[in-house]
Amino acid sequence: DRVLLQQKPGSTLGFSVDDLSLHPGRNVYQAIVALGDGTKIYSDEQVVYYLGTRNHIVFPNPGVKGQPVFLLSELTDDVQAEILDLNGRIVKRFTITENLFSLPTGQLPGGMYVLRIHEADRTVQRFTFIIR
Repeated sequence: DRVLLQQKPGSTLGFSVDDLSLHPGRNVYQAIVALGDGTKIYSDEQVVYYLGTRNHIVFPNPGVKGQPVFLLSELTDDVQAEILDLNGRIVKRFTITENLFSLPTGQLPGGMYVLRIHEADRTVQRFTFIIR
């Protein structure tokens, strides 16, 4: 919870705020309007996904067994990927079809894994992630 903008009463109804401290992955924003009588009005939460200087991000890392783990990527075409255990065995093969993709981790036991992304028959990226 941090405040990006605090505005005292005035005549302006519209605001624009730039968050210069976004962190890679999922960022959640919500506006709260405090009225003079103490009443607070809350906006819906808005989610912004951000890559920063990276081409891909796996988050949350570590993940929790049974909960989604996501790949945020600048990829725009379907690409092949694999999840490997630490012995190098492929435990899942799949196609990444979206820029925000839920990895198929539902049946994985807790441990450390490697996500390997392929493009044009070559490995372009490797990520290590943990399932607790």
